[in-house]
Amino acid sequence: MQLLFNTFAETASSGSLFEALGIDVRLLVLQTIAFLLLVGALAKWVYPVFIRAIDNRQEALEAGMKASQEAQKQAEKSEKAIQKEIHEARKQADDILAAARKESNVILAETEEKAKRRAENIVAEAKAEMNNQLQAARESLKSETRKLVAEATEVIIDEKIDPSKDAKLIDRALTQAQERG
Repeated sequence: MQLLFNTFAETASSGSLFEALGIDVRLLVLQTIAFLLLVGALAKWVYPVFIRAIDNRQEALEAGMKASQEAQKQAEKSEKAIQKEIHEARKQADDILAAARKESNVILAETEEKAKRRAENIVAEAKAEMNNQLQAARESLKSETRKLVAEATEVIIDEKIDPSKDAKLIDRALTQAQERG
């Protein structure tokens, strides 16, 4: 290290520092001017293009972020609106179902009432028909019984009584039989 220091000190004392370092001052000045011209040309024509491209890209990114945020807000609004619509639709469906149940219960009650009245009418008609048939059967039986009693009486007493007298006698006999029985 001492050797390096000594060599540097000798070159510094004999000439300029640049010469000691092996630098040509004229060449250094020319290179500095060329560098400054290059930086000036880059600053005038190249950097603005890069800066404009970077600015455009920055604006596009910011616009994309803003659009993304707006889309997110719109999606949230849409989700809320959809949930509200679903809630309303469910409420309407429940109301419709309740009304349908109520109406079906009313229709069922009316149908049951109609069926009950129809059954009562059928029973009443059947009873009336049965009473009519029973009355007709009784009348027929009564008439047949009179004939048989008249014939039996004729055979027993061996004479014919007029039909009106026969009927009176038979009616009296039947009334007495019913009272005993």
